[in-house]
Amino acid sequence: MPTIVVAMRSDTIKGRSIRPRSRRPKQYASNRVCAQEGCDTLISRYNAKDFCHGHAPKRYPRVRGRIMESAEA
Repeated sequence: MPTIVVAMRSDTIKGRSIRPRSRRPKQYASNRVCAQEGCDTLISRYNAKDFCHGHAPKRYPRVRGRIMESAEA
C-alpha cells in the first residue's frame, strides 16, 4: 500500500490584538417613558431620543442624484 505524505505549511497568520474600547457608551436617565401621551413604552438608557420607535417623528434620508419626473408629466 502506498504511503501518503501531507506537507504542512509553516506560515503564520498575523493580525491586530484585541484591545478594549476607548470609552464606555453614553447613558441617559433610566426608567424613561415615551413622550407621546398615552404611551407607556420604556426607553432604553442608551437611547438619546424622547420617543419610542412607533411615535418618533418621520425622517427621510438624503437623496442623491437626479429626481426622475413622473412619466405622466
